[in-house]
Amino acid sequence: DARRLQQQSERDELTGLPNRSQAQRRIGEYLEGRRGPLALAFLDLDGFKRINDSLGHATGDALLKAIAQRLAHLLRSDELLARFGGDEFLVLLPYPPALAERRAGELLAAITAPFEIDLREVHVAASAGVSAFPLDASSERELLRLADIALYRAKSSGRGSIVRYRPEMGEAANVELEVELALRLALEQSRIALVLQPRLSLDDLHCHGAEALVRLRGVDGGLQLPDTFIGVAERCGLMPKLGEQVLTLACAALRQLRDVRPDFSVSINLSPLELRDASLPARLEAALRTSNLPPDCLELELTESALIEDPRLAALRLAELKACGLRIALDDFGVGFSGLSHLLEFPIDVLKIDRSFVSRMLSDTTANALVEGLVTLTRRLGLRVVAEGVEDEACLARLRSLGCEEAQGYSIARPMEAEALLAWLRTAEDARPAPRPD
Repeated sequence: DARRLQQQSERDELTGLPNRSQAQRRIGEYLEGRRGPLALAFLDLDGFKRINDSLGHATGDALLKAIAQRLAHLLRSDELLARFGGDEFLVLLPYPPALAERRAGELLAAITAPFEIDLREVHVAASAGVSAFPLDASSERELLRLADIALYRAKSSGRGSIVRYRPEMGEAANVELEVELALRLALEQSRIALVLQPRLSLDDLHCHGAEALVRLRGVDGGLQLPDTFIGVAERCGLMPKLGEQVLTLACAALRQLRDVRPDFSVSINLSPLELRDASLPARLEAALRTSNLPPDCLELELTESALIEDPRLAALRLAELKACGLRIALDDFGVGFSGLSHLLEFPIDVLKIDRSFVSRMLSDTTANALVEGLVTLTRRLGLRVVAEGVEDEACLARLRSLGCEEAQGYSIARPMEAEALLAWLRTAEDARPAPRPD
């Protein structure tokens, strides 16, 4: 009975593989015996949540069991496979680093072959992070930590990647931990701030809206740009709390601005993680209702990368948001994963032309032709078009001549806090030239 209980305590209930506890014990025994080189490979499935969400958790569990069986059949006598938790597996490979990487690649390749689950063909891929003893670390805990850091880098590199730990990754992880701690403290102390960059209507040369840009206010009062902390917020699970504070601040700014200009609107940026949240439409509606704001005064900006991660879910969520009366803007159009089909597949209201085209349109005939074509196409589709990154008056004049409807950039105004924007609205527009005649 004691032996049976011991075995049960060291086996994963779903797959029958050794669990985290047994894997850690075996690593410790190997290191104590100093039997030679050892590598740890963390294997993590790519897109497993999508399978759970679309096919159900029963199918997800069946897939995990099938993967465990396939990998177990491929194991050599001196290797150990364990389920470390969730969709993550650990493999102990008693080889030098280069050979361990090659072996991890063989196991990943085995996972990519299709599985038949409940008479359905299911495809999945995996990424791997590898650390090595004694080259990288000499303790079980440190080897696991470094393999996890390498796995994180592999997941960031794309599906099916294998990454071997390198010392500079540890330095980057330490920096990220510092950023995470600073962000958590800023969220607790309400030091998240918004600045607003005006969007100028090129029809009447008045400002009817602005883009809200998040900043982290340091303890010294300085404002940190989002590229220093947004990625960290997404990776460490702080995005929901950050998004909630951004929404509250945006509604407060909108209430203040619409008291002076009743038609004013504000756009906020949505991350791909927020788009997956089923509670998003209800939260947005509640925030607007609490602030006594109409839904069409709030515009939601997202990049095309948010659409292509899970197009079916994105289409469903955007339809829900549109049904609430909110407007949807496609940001940074023309770069990355841009495709004209997205304008047909998703309920888009506003298209924002990326600054990389706008900034070159006066000096580059190709960029000029692209901007002109996008403006014409967008207006034909009945969408509103906004040019980003307008840095000088000549560029602004050219956009007006093309029929572009709105523009934002430093030639119009830099991002500013709500109080400063109110002052700018009262003074800056009086100095602008007369509107374009009909």
